[in-house]
Amino acid sequence: MPSIIAKLYEDAGTKKEYKKTGKYTLPLYETTDPKKKDTPEYCRDITRAAFSMLMQDKNFLPGTAYSYMQTLRDYGNGNQNESKYINMFLNGAPSTSSTPTSSSSDVDGVWTSTAKAKRKALENINTKIVSVATNLMNAIQGIFSVYDENCYVNSVDNSSIEEEERKMYDILFDVKNIDFLKSIKNQYGMDLSGGSQMPSDVTLEELEIYKDMGGFRGEHAIAVEELIKYTELMSDWDSMKKRYVNDIVKLNMISGLSEYDLETCEERWKYCDSGNVTMQYSMDGGFKDAEYGGYFELVKVSKLVQMGFPSKEIIKSAKKYAGMYNNIASLDWGRYTGPSSYDNSLLDMQVPVYHHFWKDCNIDRKLKIKDGYGREINHRIDFGKEIKPISDYRAKKGVEQSEIKTRKRIVYQCSWVVGTDMVYNYGPRPNQSRESKKEPMLPIFVRRGINDDPTMMFGSIIESIIPYLDNLQMAWLKYQDALIKSHPGGWALNLRLLRNLTVGGEEMSELEAFNMFYHTGRLPYQDIPLGERYRGGEVFPIKQIEGNLGALMAVTAEEIHRNLQFIEKATGINPAPLGQTPQEDQTATATRIATAGTNNVLRPLFDDIFSLKEKLADCSSKRIQLLIRNNPASRDAYDRIIGGRKVEMLRQMERNGAEYGMYLETRATDKEIQSLMSAAEEALSPGRDGKIQINLSQWMYIFEQIRSGGNIKKLSRDLSFMIRRNEEMQAQIADRNVQAQAGRQAKQENLKAQQDLILKQADAVKQKDVDNNKARNEAKLEQLKSNLKYKENLMNTKKELLNAISNRRYDRQTSGTGVAAS
Repeated sequence: MPSIIAKLYEDAGTKKEYKKTGKYTLPLYETTDPKKKDTPEYCRDITRAAFSMLMQDKNFLPGTAYSYMQTLRDYGNGNQNESKYINMFLNGAPSTSSTPTSSSSDVDGVWTSTAKAKRKALENINTKIVSVATNLMNAIQGIFSVYDENCYVNSVDNSSIEEEERKMYDILFDVKNIDFLKSIKNQYGMDLSGGSQMPSDVTLEELEIYKDMGGFRGEHAIAVEELIKYTELMSDWDSMKKRYVNDIVKLNMISGLSEYDLETCEERWKYCDSGNVTMQYSMDGGFKDAEYGGYFELVKVSKLVQMGFPSKEIIKSAKKYAGMYNNIASLDWGRYTGPSSYDNSLLDMQVPVYHHFWKDCNIDRKLKIKDGYGREINHRIDFGKEIKPISDYRAKKGVEQSEIKTRKRIVYQCSWVVGTDMVYNYGPRPNQSRESKKEPMLPIFVRRGINDDPTMMFGSIIESIIPYLDNLQMAWLKYQDALIKSHPGGWALNLRLLRNLTVGGEEMSELEAFNMFYHTGRLPYQDIPLGERYRGGEVFPIKQIEGNLGALMAVTAEEIHRNLQFIEKATGINPAPLGQTPQEDQTATATRIATAGTNNVLRPLFDDIFSLKEKLADCSSKRIQLLIRNNPASRDAYDRIIGGRKVEMLRQMERNGAEYGMYLETRATDKEIQSLMSAAEEALSPGRDGKIQINLSQWMYIFEQIRSGGNIKKLSRDLSFMIRRNEEMQAQIADRNVQAQAGRQAKQENLKAQQDLILKQADAVKQKDVDNNKARNEAKLEQLKSNLKYKENLMNTKKELLNAISNRRYDRQTSGTGVAAS
């Protein structure tokens, strides 16, 4: 789209109104009551003054630069004005007008139908632009497409840094005293470790590197990082980057804006066309010290109607820009008397709106009163109120008073419909971010490359090769002209030698003789007439004449090739990335080195684009904190992204003074990601010993982190720590298995020994029992024998006694009285 500012520069009415020096001037911010700064009148006056300074070329770019931007873009698109080359080709001088004249308005236009052009056969020349710039842009876009940087957030406030240090040394303590902690756990059942997953041989240097990679970041920093990546995704950074590549190559300048989306209640990044951006002049390429800036955009009249502006102002604005910005040139303005009479012809018209941002300074006044007892009281004072001195009576009592002035730097904003009194979105900018506690940040950012060449306005790649692109187009026209005017060659006929030829009794004309030669390759002729002597001269009747086509083509081809070499030297970009065929004597290694050298040449462009991305991310991270703290709708919106618990945590951390730093890390290439995933898959697969080095949950962690754009360096170290930790765990398990196996073997041997002892004891007891039984049996046998002998003796005694009694009874019977008496 052509520059809005360039059109305003060309408008005679705008120049007359706003180019007058001194008519619109910036006020002294500190001399204005802060209460008046919230009014539309004050903001409109500030914005008008800034616009007047733009029209007076008191900007970081002169007015002519904005129209020149379109020229650079045309060259970059291979769409520059054809009439320039037509005039140079016809007259040897370029056109003095940026638009085609009536005599050279079109490829099929008037200039080719003149008698002079027809005589020169110029109507057959194709004047369409043939440019290598499109190849150049496509090649650079291809290089940038595989290169990007991810935004990472770390905590920079003291409490968060101390917490990260504590985590690091806690882990170091745990891994160095793991045996002691295990003994405490085994003996007392108390787990004093922090559950570290680090290997036991990790060093302090490794932990410090891991900390620098963000390995010990707090959960709140990770939550902010997730929101920044979400903002990048929803802002369609990939499309923005392509537009930035076009701008940095063609203009050596890019611009962006951090803004609040009213529909989603979320933070967004916006691409700003550098041709519609204004900034205060600065020697710094990033405009860090700029106090004001803004951008222009075209707004439809229908939007102004929705805002409720008066009909008179809306119609006046639309009428002012009729015929500009693709608007209808003329309408029946008398029939528009109010909103009910508006039609699509009016509502679809576009008017320029200037969105201006500036750093204002408000003075906060306080009166500090100290009584005779040393007590202090502070009173807020209105801006213009006069402070009366203390009375003599109070002074004698020891009362003292002093005024305290506090300067507050605040970013204000105003959207002004150019050339009217209509303004909206005016006043202090809500939820504004700050580079420090004192200095606020403008929401618009501009990066401009360094240009040390005074002959160039921007110093872009395209601007540096404009002469060679012009030469290429002229060489193309010359090539066609040479092709048309070239002579293909032919044959010269010596009529003297071909005259009076007779073949087979028939006379042959010169033309018939030539046709015979042309088709058969045979030509009978006589060098002298019959009856005459040779008098000198040419003896060949037909001679070929060489054409000039080859020579003319060689000249134009060499000119094209030479300009391509000039483009390579001017840009430092090798022909290989441009799709050209390398030189025959250039090896493959030399081509790869040259291609790598091309990336080095583009390094400043990479740095500018991603420096702007870092600025946008930094501004957004600070604004997101304020949105979560102050805006319930934003809290609900971000609740759906990271969850209510994290949103509440960020809200609490913002109250506690949490601060975040932004840094960029090169996004891993597809090859690096594939290498890391291959390493993770290899670690998940069983090795030669049948063991795996990581488990499935650890592999899923690596996969999810890569898929969400995680830091490849950190993930590589995570994978290394996981493998080392799992190897240690497997080694510990193997040691425990060995110890358990040795214990089981010892237990089996002990059991066997006990069994053998028991068997021996059983055998001893059994033998003892046998011996005891034998002894008892023998004793019993002896006793039995004794008893039997005793019994036998007793029986013998009894028998003897009975025999004795029987004998006595017999004796009594035989003796009579003697027996009775006994």
